[in-house]
Parts: sequence; C-alpha cells; structure tokens
Amino acid sequence: MQLSDPWSISPLHPSGYDIEWNKKQEIAAIAEASLITFTSERTLKRYQDLYPAAARRMRYYPNTFDPDQAMPNPWNKGPEFSIVYAGTLGGSRRPDVLCEAVERLFERAPNARDQLRLIFAGHADRATRRYLTQKRAYVRWLGPLSFPDSMKLIRSADMLVLVDNFVSPGIDAGPYEFFPSKLLDYMVAQRPILAITSTGSIAREIIGRHKLGSSYGHNECYAVSEEIEKAWREWQNGSSSFFQVDGQTEMYDARRGAERLRLELEEVVQLSMEANGPSTAQPSICEIESTVSGTEGQPS
Repeated sequence: MQLSDPWSISPLHPSGYDIEWNKKQEIAAIAEASLITFTSERTLKRYQDLYPAAARRMRYYPNTFDPDQAMPNPWNKGPEFSIVYAGTLGGSRRPDVLCEAVERLFERAPNARDQLRLIFAGHADRATRRYLTQKRAYVRWLGPLSFPDSMKLIRSADMLVLVDNFVSPGIDAGPYEFFPSKLLDYMVAQRPILAITSTGSIAREIIGRHKLGSSYGHNECYAVSEEIEKAWREWQNGSSSFFQVDGQTEMYDARRGAERLRLELEEVVQLSMEANGPSTAQPSICEIESTVSGTEGQPS
C-alpha cells in the first residue's frame, strides 16, 4: 500500500462525514497491508505515531523518475526568457505572487517586458482562469496538457516554478507537507526551480538539499521578484552554467526504488510463509483502531 500524501489527516480533504468514512477506509487498508510506503520521511513519522501497531510495516519510498525521462537536456538561449509553471492552480495555490513579482521587475527594468514570458499549464479553477486570462501580455495560460506535452514544455523552460498550498502562520503545516510529484518532473528537466512554499516544507527541503534552485514564502513577493530578475539577467548574458542544473539524484531513480521494493516484497512473502501462529500475525482492524493516537485521528 502506498500513501503518496496524507489521507485522513490531510486538511485538504473534506471534513465531516467524508473524513469519518476516509478514516475507516484508512484503518482497514493499513490493517490489511503487509507493507505501507510513504513518499516523505515526515509523513512516515506521522503515520508511525498515528498507528504504532503498524509502524514496523511502514517504509519511506520517495517519488522516483523514469530513466527514460532523464535524458540530457542542455540549455540553449532562446528568443524569450520563459518561466514555466506546470500543474494545478486553485484555492490557496495561486499565481498572484508570480505575476506581481514580474510586474515589479518590469518597474525596475522596463526592457524585460518584451523578453519575459510567464507560462502556465494545467487545470485551474474559475477564479484563477479569470485571473490568468486578463490582459497581461507576458502571461500565457495553455490549459491542461497531456503528460508528454507537459514534459516537453517543462524541458523547454529557462526556469521552473513550483507553488505549494498556502499554510497560515500558527497552523500545523505537517499534514499539508508531502513530496510533490511535479518536483520530480522538474528535477529531470535540469533547470533551476523557483518554489513558492512554506518554511520547512518538503519541497523546500529537497530543493535546498540537492541545490535545485531557491524557495520563498507566499508573502515574499519582493524576494521572488529579485530572484526572477537575477535569472533574467543570467539569461541575457547567456549563462549556461546558471540554467544547467543536475537534478538526477540517484536516490530518486525508479530502478533503485524498484530493486529495493523487490527485496522488501520477497522478505514479506518469506515471513508470511514462515508464520505459524497468532504471535506472528498482523494486528487486526480492532487492534489498529485501539492504538490510534488522538481522539480525532490526529497525531498526539
């Protein structure tokens, strides 16, 4: 069983009856699974605390990229400086900070207006679509693309943008934080990443650890503007070293993850065959439920 992001504890999911139903399904699935995998170490820790009876069957398996997608992508200066966002927009995941940052750049450097393009691709809610289709000559919204077309666009960019959901100060950000799969697509494109994300997020951690780009908060418009200006000036100078980023970290290679999973599954099968009594059986649903931390499915 794989949980790419938090299930019942995610504040992005519906509340009320829906969350109660999801909680029951989660407990049943965890009780049944011989192996439960998570894409971030923080999510793993949360669920180990939440379901201590199942903790020994939980593992950290980060998202991985297909080697076929990780072909060399040398940078060449094109006629426009293109910043690309590929992914869903809506709710607190908004394009406003990017557009405002670009417009601040235009105030400082008017000649950038004819050279810079901010390109969005993916699903967007009604309010965001209305915002993106207002008269801004530097903005292009392409709508949803197929995966091959999306990857082609990503690989053609000079800079890539990741926007996480906004988490208000004082709110526990943990349930919001998981490994964005889009980050893998960006990594294999080998271009600098500009992330708009909360302090301490998984995206910020990975970008910093592997030197993939820069991260800023949703309210740091001026800093975002300066980062875009720096990249634009590097583009003007034809600085290939700035735009050529090595994002193909071995730990995210699907071949490595598949081999590790194969070995784990062989061990699970072997242990299952050797099990002869109740002492080796997995905890039941009742046992899992009885060890849940907190009164409302939240980690204690």
